[in-house]
Amino acid sequence: MCESSYPAVLAFSFLNEIMREFIAKYELPKVNLVRRPYSFIEFDNVIHKTRQRYNKPQSLTTKINLTDLSTEIKLRPPYVVQLSQVEPIANGYQTTINFTKVSVGPPPRLEPLAWHGIVTAVFTVLLAFVGFYRGLSALSVSSLEGYDGPNPMHGWVFLFESGFRFFQSTVLVEYSKYRILESWVTLVPMCLCTMLVWELRDAWQVAACVGSALAMHVSTLVRRLECKLPNYTGTDGNRCSLKPLQLYPRCRTLKTSIMFSQTKITEVVLSLRILAITDGQYLRKTVKLTADPCEDFYTFACGNFAKNQQVPDGALGWGMFEMVDNATTYTIREILEEPSRSSDFSALKKAKRMYSACLDTKTRDERGLAPLLNVIKRAGGWPVLSPDWRGSVTWHNVARLTARYGIPLFFNMHIKQSTDNSSNYMIVLDAPSMRLQLSAKRKQEAVDWMSLTSIKENVLQYLMNVVTEIIGEAPPDVETQLEEVLQMANKLQDKNPLVKSCEVTVGHLMSLHDSIDWLDFLLTSFQYSGVTVTPDDIVHVSNLEQLENILEVFNSSSAKLRANYIMSRLVMYLAPETTSRMYELLMQLYRDVVILPTNYKHWQHCLNKVQDVPEFGLGGALAYKFMKRQFRRGMLQKARRLVNDVKKASEQVLGEANWLDTNSMRLVKQKSRHTTINFGFPPWMTNITELNQFYSQLMIRKRDHFGNVIRLRRYMQTKNMESLASKTHFQTRWSGTPFMVNAFYETPWNSVSLPSGVMQYPFFSGQYSSVRDVHTTSRMRRNNGSVLMALDYARLGSLVGHEMTHAFDDV
Repeated sequence: MCESSYPAVLAFSFLNEIMREFIAKYELPKVNLVRRPYSFIEFDNVIHKTRQRYNKPQSLTTKINLTDLSTEIKLRPPYVVQLSQVEPIANGYQTTINFTKVSVGPPPRLEPLAWHGIVTAVFTVLLAFVGFYRGLSALSVSSLEGYDGPNPMHGWVFLFESGFRFFQSTVLVEYSKYRILESWVTLVPMCLCTMLVWELRDAWQVAACVGSALAMHVSTLVRRLECKLPNYTGTDGNRCSLKPLQLYPRCRTLKTSIMFSQTKITEVVLSLRILAITDGQYLRKTVKLTADPCEDFYTFACGNFAKNQQVPDGALGWGMFEMVDNATTYTIREILEEPSRSSDFSALKKAKRMYSACLDTKTRDERGLAPLLNVIKRAGGWPVLSPDWRGSVTWHNVARLTARYGIPLFFNMHIKQSTDNSSNYMIVLDAPSMRLQLSAKRKQEAVDWMSLTSIKENVLQYLMNVVTEIIGEAPPDVETQLEEVLQMANKLQDKNPLVKSCEVTVGHLMSLHDSIDWLDFLLTSFQYSGVTVTPDDIVHVSNLEQLENILEVFNSSSAKLRANYIMSRLVMYLAPETTSRMYELLMQLYRDVVILPTNYKHWQHCLNKVQDVPEFGLGGALAYKFMKRQFRRGMLQKARRLVNDVKKASEQVLGEANWLDTNSMRLVKQKSRHTTINFGFPPWMTNITELNQFYSQLMIRKRDHFGNVIRLRRYMQTKNMESLASKTHFQTRWSGTPFMVNAFYETPWNSVSLPSGVMQYPFFSGQYSSVRDVHTTSRMRRNNGSVLMALDYARLGSLVGHEMTHAFDDV
C-alpha cells in the first residue's frame, strides 16, 4: 500500500488509520476464521477512500506540517520490511507464504478522474449515442439517399464507430491489465471509421469526432494506477501550514512536578498537532482543544474520548486500562494460536497444547462428567448426591485434597519471604477466598462471592443446576443442604479487621490449638513438594482471630456438612472444565451477577486457564514471546531513565516537607533512594533454558483439559512450597502475572513492579530519541522529543509516582 520511499511517519499514520477502521468494521473472531489474504474485499472501499485523502495534499494541511515532517523522518528513520520477514497471521491454516498461488484479489485502483477527463468522457458518450441512432436509422430503410449517401454499409460504419466509443469510455474508467494496448487498438479503427464516412459529415462534426477520440486516448494514457502514496519530501512548508492557535486567556503555562516545568501550553498543543504518529492520533481523538484547561481540565484532557472510542459490545467499562488489557489479551491469543513449530521451546509448546485442549469442546463433551465424578469419588463422595452417605472428614483429609488439587478449602496457604529477613521464608495461613473461579481480567482482588448475601440465590441456583446435571433430578432436601454450605462459607469469612498478623513457629501453633495436628496437616499438604516441615518453621498468620474462628466452624460442623462444603468448593473450580453444558451454567451465573461482559468468549476462558488467572500458571512460558513481540530495543532503558527521574523528583518533593524532623527526613530519603523497580517480568523469564527447566516436570496432555487444569494448579502450588526449603522463589519480588495492566508496591521488599502489561501504549511508548539528542538538536526536534517524553512521564510516570507513595502509608 505504500513504498519505502514514502515518509515513515506519514506512512505509519496512514496504515494506523486503516488498522483502526478495520478493527471497527470487523470482529476479530470473524477475521481469524477466514482464509487470507483476500477474504475482505469489501474493505477495499475504506482503503481506497483513505488513500485518496492522503493523495490530496490539501486534505492534510490542517494536520501535518511537511517541513516538520521531514524532521520526524530524520528522528525516526524508515525501516524496510523484507518480503521474507512477512508472514500471514496464524488462524488455523497454512502460514508459509506461497508466492506461486493464484487467487482472487482486490482489483488495482486508478487515480480519480480530473475534471477535463470527466468532460471528455461525457462528450464521447453523447457522440456514441448520436452515431448509434444514426446507424440504426440508416439500416431501417433500403436506401441512404435521405441520409446523404447511397450506400447502406454506411449505417454499419456508424454503429461500429459508436461501439468503439463506448469501449473507449470503458477503457478510461475501468482498470485493465492491457488498458494502454486496448486504447491504441480502439483509436485506430475509430479513425478508419471516421475516414469512411468523411463525406457524410461537415468540418465541425469531423473535428468533434476526431478530437473526442484523441482526447479520450490521451486521458487514458495519463491516468495512472493508484499504486502508492505520494512521495512527500517535506520541502514545501507553505503548502501545509498550521492555523494560529488560540491562547487560553488565564492559563498561559502548564506546570508539572517531574521535569517539564513552565512549558507553554500553546507549544504543547502545537507539537501535538504536528505529530503524525500514534500519540498524535490518539490525543487528537481524546483532547478537546476548545475547552479551557483552567476551567475544566477533565473536559480538556478527555472531552472527545467517549465520542471517538469504539466500545466493544457488552463491555462493563472502557478506559485506558481496559483498552490495554484487551490488546494484551489478543496478543496472547495470537501467540497461543500460532501452529506449533519445531523451533518452539518446550514450555511454549505446553502452553499451546493446554490452550488447544481447552478449545476442544468435542472431546470434552464426549468424556462427559466422568472426570468430575471420579474426583468426587476419590475425595470421599458428595452427600448431596448420596442420601445414604456415611463417612468422616478430618483435617488430614482436608490436607490431602489441598495437596492433590491445589484448591484452597479452609485455608489459603502459600510461601513468602520474611518481612524482617528476605533470606528467610515462611508459611502463610489465611482464610480462603470464596470467589468464583473464572476471572475476566488479570486482577488480584479476592472477592468473596460465596459469602456475599446479594448473590447467594444465584450461587445456590448454580449449585442446584450442577446437581441436576449429574443425577438428573435433585432430591427434596438438596436445596436445604446447599443453603447450609453457603452459610458455612459465610461464617468462615467472619473476622475482626483490627486484629494484626503474627509470626509463630509450627510448634508454638500446635500448643495454641490442640483441635488440629498442625505438623501432620502441613506435612500432608506439602507431600508433593518433597519439603519436610519441622516444628521450627515459621508460620505467618494473617489474622489469628479468624484462624480460631475457622477451627471453631470446622469442629462445630457435622461430617456431612464438611463434606458438602468441600465438594461444593471442588465443583466450583472443576465442573466448568468438563462439558459445554457445565461451562455454560457458570457463564450464566457470571452474567446474572454482572461480573462478566455479555460477549465473553470461550477462547478467553481458555486463555485464562492457561495462565491460571489470577495466579501465575503457564504465563511464564508466554512472557518470553510477548516480550519479543511488544518490546522494542531500548524501551527498558528509557523506562529505567523515566523511573530514575521520578525518584529524583519525589526526593526533591520530600525534601520540601519542612514538618519532618531531621532524623525522620533522613530515613524517608533513605527509603526512597532504596526503592527498587521491577520492569516487565522476572529475569528468569528471559532465559529459555530456565523457562524449560521450570516447567520440565509439568505434564500437559493434548486431549485432557480437565486433567491439565488439575495438574497445573498442583504443579504451581508445589513450586511455591518448594521455596520453603530452597530459599528461592520463582516470584521473588513479584506477585501476580506479568500481563497485569497495573503497577503495584511490595511492602516486604520496598519495590515497585511494572508488569509488561502496563508497559505498553498508551501508558508507555518510548517513541523518542535519547535525552541527549532531544536537548542538542533543533528547536522543533527538541519540542517534539520533549512532548513525547512528557506524555510518557505523565502516563507511566503517574503510575510509578502513585505506587512509590505507598512506601509511606499503610494501604
